[in-house]
Amino acid sequence: MEEDVLRKGWGNMRNCLGGKVNCEAGHIFLQEKKQLYTQKIIPGAVKLHAERLIVKPTADKIEFPRSLNEPCNHFNSFSEHIRDGVSDADFIIYSAARPSSAESRAVWVATCITWGDSRPSIGAMNFDPKCMTDTAWSVRVAAHELAHALGFSQEKMEERSILNSEYIVRGMRRKVVAGNHVKAKTRAHFGCNSLEGMELEDEDGASARRIPHWKERHARDELMAPTVGAGYYTALTMAVLADMGYYRVNWRMAEPMSWGHRSGCNFLEKKCSEIQRLASTSPHMFCDTNDDETLRCTSDRRHVGTCTANIAENKGNPADKDVCPVVSLYFNETSSGTKYNACSDVTVTSLPGSLTGGGSWCLDAELLETNVNRENKSVKGVCAQVSCEGGTVKVKYLGSSDFHSCPEDTQISVTLNDSKQDGKIKCPKYGEVCTIAGNGSSIVIPRALEDDKRDERGEEREAAVVAPALSPGAEARTKASPADLPAAEHSSEEGPSEEASTAEASSPGKNSEAPVVQAASKQPQQESEAEQMTAVEASATTQQVPANSLQGSVGWATASNIPAVGETTGDAGTMRGSGAVPLLFLLLGLWGFAAL
Repeated sequence: MEEDVLRKGWGNMRNCLGGKVNCEAGHIFLQEKKQLYTQKIIPGAVKLHAERLIVKPTADKIEFPRSLNEPCNHFNSFSEHIRDGVSDADFIIYSAARPSSAESRAVWVATCITWGDSRPSIGAMNFDPKCMTDTAWSVRVAAHELAHALGFSQEKMEERSILNSEYIVRGMRRKVVAGNHVKAKTRAHFGCNSLEGMELEDEDGASARRIPHWKERHARDELMAPTVGAGYYTALTMAVLADMGYYRVNWRMAEPMSWGHRSGCNFLEKKCSEIQRLASTSPHMFCDTNDDETLRCTSDRRHVGTCTANIAENKGNPADKDVCPVVSLYFNETSSGTKYNACSDVTVTSLPGSLTGGGSWCLDAELLETNVNRENKSVKGVCAQVSCEGGTVKVKYLGSSDFHSCPEDTQISVTLNDSKQDGKIKCPKYGEVCTIAGNGSSIVIPRALEDDKRDERGEEREAAVVAPALSPGAEARTKASPADLPAAEHSSEEGPSEEASTAEASSPGKNSEAPVVQAASKQPQQESEAEQMTAVEASATTQQVPANSLQGSVGWATASNIPAVGETTGDAGTMRGSGAVPLLFLLLGLWGFAAL
């Protein structure tokens, strides 16, 4: 089929940004890929938001304008939607799968229309079919992008007056998100009560400045980091959306993240070069560049790597530049290109002492030294199968036929076939290996990384302070306690309104609560662009639509003339229009997700 399509002249075509691209065999949108997007990636990303975000539905339906601006005008709306509008939905997103240009990335989204209070109601999303695969990473990438569409944008932060561009730290003026929820959750995560907000990355280019991300140095493994690795949907991102005023959040669904957890003010206020024994005090984040041969775990435990990468800050001025050494992805060059050695990839055989495949994570090791091809290599990280059944961690390592109980802060003695001596595998924290399932979904145990119950009660008190309680009627509909779901401010109920070209838009409040959706990004690496592969950072405008307070639906419709091609990538900005490509349509009745 691919050869037939290419032979008929599909080699040159326009992508969903209006530019010309070359359609290759990997871009062809075959039935298998279509099912991957419609049955796994998009529903998985939607579910992550629907489990955490709640909106107040209105009785209005989503109305469509006669025309949309760039890049939304390159997507075709269904005629019945334009004619009749759409009822019983909070947010509509049109999804396409077309090739991206060389400078684009794996996914982008755009907000096309917003409600009167600026909450998004219609959006567009494009995937590059060559980039997305059947992995947890793809779901988190899609969720990252959806988050931009839902309001994680500079425009929305400025509208809500929660962006502070005059914050000075580490000798430079920084941009921080300083909403009440963000302040509380940032202070709680880092264990630093003097913080005035959460820092954003200093990214280059006009588009990058409009599409904010957390500073990688502070939140490398978070959903809204510049490049998505594990993509933990933590209270930090939830707090931004809560501060938008038109969402309420279910705090109990916040995913734990080890990166930066309880690191203290010193880590945030000083440069890495100014912190003594950085690698030994924060071994789960940073490494020692004097040892760049030893195999060890990346911070998200998805890969085995070496200490050959870094997070660079203040790149423009050599005097101000700071470098934080981190573990890079361990990779091999093959005839087909660079192959990254993920623990979950069963085809990876080049990692000494590792058992790869679905359900495998990188675990810290001690005293392991392998001898492969007459070469000794120190190993401080190996892939092993992990089971989380019954709320406990069990591990099966290379050469073992059974799973072994592995409680936190204990070790397992192991003997590996290619090892020079017996070694030990350190048992991981439950939250580090039992938060994200193999399909990208969330298996959260609330407060999994909290030190004790006092921390939990303190955070709940903070949440209660920064957000008013729901009305009794609203409480009954949400089926969640006020402490878990701090209320957001709601504007008057209005119909959707068109929005100028911007990355993420938000829309007006509603009468009863209904959950919401997001999208993710790509490779977690600060190495060369080739090694980072395609990071997902192009968000187009989206909009949210009213949902019936008693029911909601998730409906899929595929246009009859969907071309057999893929999507593009990148953070695009606000989109409007019914244009050339009616690919995949997703109608989100977000109230329906409330029961999930």
